[in-house]
Amino acid sequence: FPERRPFFLESQEQFTTPSNLIYTRRVTQPVAATKLTGKHEGFDIGFLSAVDSRDASWLWLRKNFGSLLSLTGENAASRLVQLPSSLCSAAHETQIRKFFEPLQARIVGAPRTLANTLETVKRCADWKARSAKEIAGATLAPAK
Repeated sequence: FPERRPFFLESQEQFTTPSNLIYTRRVTQPVAATKLTGKHEGFDIGFLSAVDSRDASWLWLRKNFGSLLSLTGENAASRLVQLPSSLCSAAHETQIRKFFEPLQARIVGAPRTLANTLETVKRCADWKARSAKEIAGATLAPAK
């Protein structure tokens, strides 16, 4: 989906690279965000940072999972297993696995949904690891 939120559209050319290093759609529930752009000695400079509440949502899901499971029922609960799929680190992948693996037998469709969720989180974490140097290089590239 194309980005339509004004905060991310304003000065977006400062963050445009051939590899599309910034994917703002991963910021789904921002708590706070800042963006600084400017020029210095022939360089375009841009800084974008957002604090997303995905970690808070993941913590809330773990804390309230028992209640949610009783409300949704075991047949619909596999949707709960896919909720943390927007997380993006190896640590999150481990947390998700440890949390949901013992619960799989109680939830219809959970093994497949968990496998999909873990794959999504792993792919994101792998992409971040592979792209770290390119992202750092793009932020230091001279203006054209």
